[in-house]
Amino acid sequence: MRFGPGRSAGGAFALAVVMLTGGCGRLGGEPSAGEALRTAERKLAEVKRGDMDLGMTATAGEGPTATAPVGFRLAGRFSVDGQQPLPILDLTYIRLLGDGEQTSAVRSNGQDAQVSSGGVTTRVPERMEADLRGGTRGGMVRLAFTSWVVDPRLEDGQLVDGVSTRRITGAVDVARLLSDMAATDVRMGGESAPLVLDEAARQRINSRARRTSATVLVGKEDGIPRQVEARAELAGDVPPELRAALGRVGNVSLEVTFGLRRPGQPVESPTLQ
Repeated sequence: MRFGPGRSAGGAFALAVVMLTGGCGRLGGEPSAGEALRTAERKLAEVKRGDMDLGMTATAGEGPTATAPVGFRLAGRFSVDGQQPLPILDLTYIRLLGDGEQTSAVRSNGQDAQVSSGGVTTRVPERMEADLRGGTRGGMVRLAFTSWVVDPRLEDGQLVDGVSTRRITGAVDVARLLSDMAATDVRMGGESAPLVLDEAARQRINSRARRTSATVLVGKEDGIPRQVEARAELAGDVPPELRAALGRVGNVSLEVTFGLRRPGQPVESPTLQ
């Protein structure tokens, strides 16, 4: 896993493929928090079209010595109907590099796909095209909520894009959250190595975690997650397992955000150059 410089445009955009490709019930038919969380994870994996916005940032240090954010933001629309060799994609990928950022775009009309970066547009590399073809099987977005939302609680949420929601809140297993994000990158064909953590390493990371929180807003009627936020702070020195991604500056603040709009609604195919 690596959020800073060194990722190629093709490897970074491989992230698009994966991102797109909880207990007993209560009386009165209301789900438990665990049931609602498990349903959200399953329902998200089944979404075949919509507009999404996913981001992860990390800052290190405090006060005047704090670093600028490193991470990524991936936003745009997607559609997978299983009838075309490639998904329909119109996505923008922003790499946050601390001292700057790089913007790329990936577009696919279902038959062909292109990557644009630095004013140059090319056909997607063969490896990335293979990943995109793999993304046509099933839904496009997968996030393993049940692995990193700890001790979930359920309550009524606010309206999101006119949809009544339930709010799932809890703490965060930071090690599993980071592993989930890294696994997503690997499944996309990215160039970074998987973040494989044994129990000792997971405990070492989580022992530094402070003020963790997770919020998942899911549709009350359909169970599909509309908004997700996860935050955590890692006190003290950065654990060795994370230094390749975050550097050595201590007191790291992490934030993951996800939004989904218009799930299941038709998506217009982009025009390729």
